[in-house]
Amino acid sequence: QVNSQNVATDRRGKRARLLLAPLALMSVLASPMAGAASVSLVISEVMYNPSGTEPDGEWIELYNLSGSPIALSGYKIGDEETSGLGEGMMQFPGGSIAAGGTVVIANSASTFFAAYGFNPAYELVDTDATVPEMTKYLAWASGSVSLSNTNDELLLLDAGDGLVDAVSWGSSTFAFNPGTTAV
Repeated sequence: QVNSQNVATDRRGKRARLLLAPLALMSVLASPMAGAASVSLVISEVMYNPSGTEPDGEWIELYNLSGSPIALSGYKIGDEETSGLGEGMMQFPGGSIAAGGTVVIANSASTFFAAYGFNPAYELVDTDATVPEMTKYLAWASGSVSLSNTNDELLLLDAGDGLVDAVSWGSSTFAFNPGTTAV
C-alpha cells in the first residue's frame, strides 16, 4: 500500500490532476509491482478532470527515472486494466524519452496547446499533424482512453504487455488500495 502520492488542483480549483511527487515515485520503486518489467519508466502525472470538454483536455506525463534514454516503441498506455475488455489501450508509434526526461501524451494536441502554449510529445486523437498520434492496441482493448473523473486507473505496459506502472483514483483499487482520493 502506497500513501505518499500528492493530489493537486490549479488556482481555480477546476482542473484536477494526480501528481506523483518524485519522492513518492521512489517509495513506489522500493517495492515494485509483481511482474513489473521496468522500474525506470513511470506515470508521473495525470490530468483526468480538465477544464472544458472531456476527454479532449486530458493528458498523461511519463518520467524516465534512469540515466539512459528509453525507446518507447512497444510501450502502451491506457485505462483498461483487463485484457480483452472495452476501455482503451494505446501504443506508442516510436520515439524515446531522454534520461531524467518526461513526455506528455495528450488526448488532443490542439486542446493541450491552447491550454499550455506548447505541444505534447504524442496525442491520442489526430488534431495536429505535427504531433505523433498513438495507435489503438486492439490486442488488449477495443475502446478509447477516456479517464473517469471519479474512479479509474491508468496502466503502462511494456512490449510484452507486462505491467510497468499504474495509478488509480477514487474507488478503483487496481494500483493503490485504497485508491487515491479523487480530486
